[in-house]
Amino acid sequence: MVMWVRLSGEQQSSKFAGLAWGLAAVVCMAVSVIIAKEGLVGADSVQAAFIRMLAGTVGILAFGQATSRMGGSLRFLLEPRFAALFFVSVFVVTFGGFWLSLFAIEKMQVSIANTLHSTEPLFVLPIAAFVLKEKITRWVVVGTALAVVGVALMTVQ
Repeated sequence: MVMWVRLSGEQQSSKFAGLAWGLAAVVCMAVSVIIAKEGLVGADSVQAAFIRMLAGTVGILAFGQATSRMGGSLRFLLEPRFAALFFVSVFVVTFGGFWLSLFAIEKMQVSIANTLHSTEPLFVLPIAAFVLKEKITRWVVVGTALAVVGVALMTVQ
């Protein structure tokens, strides 16, 4: 419901391309959660988060080198203020988010942990409205309420 409302104002061709890439991302994330659960059998969630970030960093650097697109992206790190904000955000948001996500997967059923993790858009909506001044319509609020009810129903045992 939220996705439908958010897509209704965009051009037709970009709607479906974005939807296809979004669905591909969902499939990749679902597979990664199952792999993470198996990997957590022999590792601590902090170690797993570090390994996940290291693998992602190596992967993106390899991709950047292979496509010759890395040089321009890294020049911003030479500016001290940007570099400091970047590393703080990576540590807090990325590492904190990965670690807490893996910790939840380690401590509970994958289906419940992943469902709770999928509520991220519920938190993005008010932040987007406040920080980015995005307009949140009535239908977005209705879709968000339905999502909250759905998550509540899935997590109740």
